[in-house]
Amino acid sequence: MFFNPNAYNALPFYNNYTEDGEWVLTAYFIPANIAFYADGYVDKRGVCSIKKATEYYMSERAKLESSAKALIDYKAEYCLYPSEAFAIEGKNNFNKVKLVEQISAIKFKKRNVPKIERGYFKFNYSNPNHKRESITGVQFIPKPDGPIYIL
Repeated sequence: MFFNPNAYNALPFYNNYTEDGEWVLTAYFIPANIAFYADGYVDKRGVCSIKKATEYYMSERAKLESSAKALIDYKAEYCLYPSEAFAIEGKNNFNKVKLVEQISAIKFKKRNVPKIERGYFKFNYSNPNHKRESITGVQFIPKPDGPIYIL
């Protein structure tokens, strides 16, 4: 519903509140750093200093980096991006705690930074009919403009 507001007759909101700054159409969302009204973070007109609020939230997150569960919960409560708000909802086949630990290691500790490779997958088949049941293997083929990103 959030990521497809038109399909649910919800008010669409064109914004760039994404981790990479890409413009997207979503339901309405206000990041925590946009509406932070504590003393010292608001000017005389009542406008929040986004830069100062972002620095505050990033320092709070850094304090929680040793506890992946606490960091996930904090990001969901004080989200800067919609993806953080939905991080603890629904089913997920991946270990969320380990994912957050890896993200923390990369963002905060600047260690284990993976090299991103781009390319595509080539499937190997046991016969020429190219059906799922005839797949015998898969191979990653590096290509600078490939659609697949591998860390």
